[in-house]
Amino acid sequence: MFTLFCPCLLGAAVTEAFKYLGGIPCKVPNFVGRKGQCATVMEKLNASDSCRIVSITGPPGFGKSAVAIQVGHELIAQGKTNVFYISLRNLTSMNGMMNSLLGALQIVASGEQLIQQAKHCLRTLTKHSVIILDNAEDMLLPQVKDEFCHFIETVAETTPHVKVLITSRQSITFFTVEMFELRLVSLCPDHAKELLLKLESRVSQEHAEQLAYHCGGVPLVLRTTAALLAKGVDAGALINEFQMSPVSTLKSFSLNSLSHNHQLFNCLGICFSRLEPDQQVALISLAVFPMSFTVSDAQFLLRDLSAYKLGMLLQDLVDNSMLQFDCLLKQYYVHNIIQSFCIDRVHQESDLQPPYQSAKKLFNTHYLGMLKELYALFLSKKCCQAVHKFLMSRRNIRQALQDSLADPDLDELCIDTAVEVAPFLAKVFRKEKFLSVYGQFTDACKRAGNKKRYSDCLTMEAYCILSHCACHLPCPPAVARFKEADAIQRELGDDSSIVRAFCLSKLGRCFGQSKDLEKAIPLIRKAIDIREKVHKDRIFTAVAYKDLGGKAVINLCCWVKGHPVLNKVHIHSYYMYMNKVS
Repeated sequence: MFTLFCPCLLGAAVTEAFKYLGGIPCKVPNFVGRKGQCATVMEKLNASDSCRIVSITGPPGFGKSAVAIQVGHELIAQGKTNVFYISLRNLTSMNGMMNSLLGALQIVASGEQLIQQAKHCLRTLTKHSVIILDNAEDMLLPQVKDEFCHFIETVAETTPHVKVLITSRQSITFFTVEMFELRLVSLCPDHAKELLLKLESRVSQEHAEQLAYHCGGVPLVLRTTAALLAKGVDAGALINEFQMSPVSTLKSFSLNSLSHNHQLFNCLGICFSRLEPDQQVALISLAVFPMSFTVSDAQFLLRDLSAYKLGMLLQDLVDNSMLQFDCLLKQYYVHNIIQSFCIDRVHQESDLQPPYQSAKKLFNTHYLGMLKELYALFLSKKCCQAVHKFLMSRRNIRQALQDSLADPDLDELCIDTAVEVAPFLAKVFRKEKFLSVYGQFTDACKRAGNKKRYSDCLTMEAYCILSHCACHLPCPPAVARFKEADAIQRELGDDSSIVRAFCLSKLGRCFGQSKDLEKAIPLIRKAIDIREKVHKDRIFTAVAYKDLGGKAVINLCCWVKGHPVLNKVHIHSYYMYMNKVS
């Protein structure tokens, strides 16, 4: 016999107990940025839709419960649907879940066959109903997962008036009934800023924007940040802390006043512990990517896996919400908050340090090699393709340049590669970004007393400044660097390197802009000799001829009217330039 709960018979005390056990919680205050997702879920839960199960998955702190509760309240407000809410947090047995479910249905559990009792009660419902099973990840542990999934599938198949909404950090798939999965992503920058300002209106617009960025659009981190600001923490100081050490800042968010369920690193630690060992190593390795990556990008890090096994491994990480996948771009990414967690985990567990360091080295060498490939492509007739590929990987390339410089095994390779591809990076980087990156190389070479590489870096800094200079007058910062590099190269007896040719050609161009013909032409001609005779470099020989016969010399022709030598130089240079670039 199944005993129905009757409030009028059992009294107000029992009524309140059941309300607490199964009633839907209040709406999450300041609910921002999920209107589209809520509308999609409500559409799927509508009685007329054929979908039977809806799941909301995502990493901890992304707002899965908030969306489910918001949807539940909106369904109740429409008046056509009964909503029964059950929190499965920390529940790891079917009996515990059945007690909560029966309580939500206002049924007194009786006997030992609780599952059969729950199924019977759900089949007897005549009004369209939605069962919300919130935080179901603990019911997906191996010892209870099969029984839990079988129960959900059976309910979906045999109860025509009931639909199920599940939230979980782990993805669930059902094949026998139609289902829909919503993978929750972080809030967009505008919505993240809006939420922060709603939670703490005293923070300035500028600080709110910066904090929203550092919080990664994660609602739980944004709410914790707002709580810190409300307690009197200075917004500017918090931003500085994020910039200096995002990992330690996020770890400090585990406030004593917060429950374990609201401490993000604690929740991520639980998710990480439930991964298989090979999945843990893979996630730690993939955390070296500062931005999105493709399967082929992941392949060079996890080279021991076949294409099929790699694809399955990546999907497992996505299903466990530790890796995100962009369906439109067909790219994966590790969210920056999860990256910070992975870095912290590496520092805590010595077993994870070797695979992480190995992944970093592979990452750096891969993108240094890619830079050379892109440079070769840039010098071909496919220069636009090279620029496009660079833009797709620019953050990875910048990260590789930065990390390689700090690696004693790769620092010299990094600097030599950067010098070699400088003409390409000078075009695709903003001037400020180029000088910021190459300034680190120059400083490192100067500290190490490496005059050759120091002069190389000076030359390429000057080249970038000259390339971005719109006027036809000598640019003092470029000239100063070229002259210093020239003096070092002469001291070292460098008369044949490619960088020497660069320095001579561009320094000669600067002298030409200063109308110093006696210095300009010999320097450029010497650069041409190095290009033609030593390196047989057609492209940059043509560029040197362009320097010789370009606007600087044309200006000289106007200055020295009717100068036959200059006219001849200009005509010959133009001919040679066109012949070389053909």
